[in-house]
Amino acid sequence: MSGADYGSRWSDQRAARQSASRVIAPVVLVVGLLMVGIWWYGSHHSSGTAASKLVLQRSDLPGYKLNDSGTAKRFLPGLLTRYSVEYTLKDTSQFGNSPLAIVSSVSIFKTSNDAQVLFRTQALLVRAAHLTRLAAPALGTESLLWLTARGKTCWLAWRSGRIDATVVTTGLEAGRRQETVRLGEQMQSRIAGAS
Repeated sequence: MSGADYGSRWSDQRAARQSASRVIAPVVLVVGLLMVGIWWYGSHHSSGTAASKLVLQRSDLPGYKLNDSGTAKRFLPGLLTRYSVEYTLKDTSQFGNSPLAIVSSVSIFKTSNDAQVLFRTQALLVRAAHLTRLAAPALGTESLLWLTARGKTCWLAWRSGRIDATVVTTGLEAGRRQETVRLGEQMQSRIAGAS
């Protein structure tokens, strides 16, 4: 290979790289701007309701301590925000018919159709886990109630318009359905009042 051929080939490869850079750079810029826009919209767009105000509050649960709470932004279609809180019983000697742990969460979507997609997906996943389905209370637009095989965990999920909500109670021996439903009704009254 002569020096001229080598130089020509190098020059052709360089031109091809520059041409690719001219195409890729704007694409990367547009994707980057889109990601920033999605982040900004999710963090600055007001859903009209603070999700943390819709979950069960400490004042709703005397005898319980806040164990964990937080907001999660997930890349689900139409999800604006999700907030979850977990409480545990302070004194386990007072256990009786009280759950050892309670998890309360809400997901706020742009539209009720977006919320319905998540609700139906959760229903399919729980059904696949072979949980026992119980008669669900009339909460929101649609609701479902499940119990684990060992009967220690009760999960109530419902959709109220564009809000998906859940209450999960763990560690109940007796009265699990009634207590879970009571907590769900308390939370739903807060959701309905905020809509």
